[in-house]
Order: sequence, then structure tokens, then C-alpha cells
Amino acid sequence: MQQLILYDNRMVLVEAITAELTITQPREIAQYGRVFESLSRQAVVGNASCCSSRQGNGRWQQQGWR
Repeated sequence: MQQLILYDNRMVLVEAITAELTITQPREIAQYGRVFESLSRQAVVGNASCCSSRQGNGRWQQQGWR
């Protein structure tokens, strides 16, 4: 599981299981910004997220995933 935190246009913090990256180069910050915007457009929020989560859990259980 990774976590991506954008601090304005100054810094990006990427947290992974075994490491943490601090990104300060403007070119790289812009790239992470584009990734964040893309993921934001794909995110399911509000009531839809509740239903989507339940459907996903059902599929996982059918496949034997937990």
C-alpha cells in the first residue's frame, strides 16, 4: 500500500511499506500531480463508494480472497 501526499507545488511525499520518498524537483512534482488528478477522476466517493465496496467484497469472497 502506498500513500501519496502533495504539499502545494513544493514537495510530494510518497510512503511505501519499506521506504519514504521526498520529491522536490518541479518536473517530478508535476508528474505526481498529473497522476493524482487522474486517480481523483477515477475515485468513487459518497454513497456510490459504499455500494461499490460491498460489490467488490462479494467478488473477493467468491474468488476466495480476503
